[in-house]
Amino acid sequence: MPGRTNESLDASGIPPFPVRVVLRILTVVKDGMRFAIVNRSHRPQVVRSCLEYWALAVRGKFGERHRNSHDPDRPFHILGMKVHAFSAETLFFLINEIFLEREYAIQLGRPDPFILDCGSNIGVATLFFKRMYPAARIVAFEPDTKTFALLKRNVEANQLTDVSLNNLALSSETGSATFYSDLQRPGSLVMSLVKERTNGVPNAVLCDKLSRFVNAPVDLVKMDIEGAETDVIGEMRASGMLSKVSNVLMEFHHKTGPRQRLSDMLCMLEDASFGYDVQAKFPSGSGNSQDVLLRIYREAVGRPAEEQELRSYRCDSDRRGVESAADASGSYKERRASGQAVAASGIE
Repeated sequence: MPGRTNESLDASGIPPFPVRVVLRILTVVKDGMRFAIVNRSHRPQVVRSCLEYWALAVRGKFGERHRNSHDPDRPFHILGMKVHAFSAETLFFLINEIFLEREYAIQLGRPDPFILDCGSNIGVATLFFKRMYPAARIVAFEPDTKTFALLKRNVEANQLTDVSLNNLALSSETGSATFYSDLQRPGSLVMSLVKERTNGVPNAVLCDKLSRFVNAPVDLVKMDIEGAETDVIGEMRASGMLSKVSNVLMEFHHKTGPRQRLSDMLCMLEDASFGYDVQAKFPSGSGNSQDVLLRIYREAVGRPAEEQELRSYRCDSDRRGVESAADASGSYKERRASGQAVAASGIE
């Protein structure tokens, strides 16, 4: 009836606390069942997988509220894996993102792909790729010393083979770089070379170019490097090594630092004949940084030369910030018409 309020909501439109608790419990139960089902090809024991997920969820939700830490010497048991972690909260987030939502699930067309895992953290993505492709050759990168130690431990505890680990940051340069991390929260998911990404403490780490590790055609680059994506992909493109990459799964951190603009990244990808799919949620407020998931693939058929030239010209104009896309298109057509007229007159 008009004017009647919903008694199950408070004045702000938020359900009462008991209702929220019940809804969260139901969500965890449902997610646990879904988790067991989507991973049953690798772990047929569905009931056991559910119980493991629910146990981690309880710990993870408690950690979310109380910021509790976990003894990394005591591994969590998930899908038959031993996973050492600094906190149940962070591990629960990673398990949800990678093994439940399967953000990195991709068909690579061969049983032994070459994968570059950029920003490995404690190695949950590496474990996932090895589940999908047991014969895969993986080169993993993690700059934080403590987190790298746990990454190494997880690789060894699960007896992963053909996995090469590198304790360094990826950059457009080789040498050392300033890396920002929270000393109170080892294994944090927002450690970064970009100061604006985190309020962490600066410390020096080794850094290198990703192109130096491309010694064969790369089936997949997984990239989650907290704001350094533009520099790394730009260096890969400049070195010519980006042409050896078939697929990229990237978490792009839009507006994290002055050089992190999604438009620049998409222009570089289009110039290199990549297509892409985009997944994102609006940030908490207009103008804030935003995490964008990009599924990037090599386009099977190249674009017509004229279309490719127009795209490149638009991207160059956008980077200069002097023309809109429409202006770029008009300027391009004028230049092209002028060039054709000159060619027809025989004047060089």
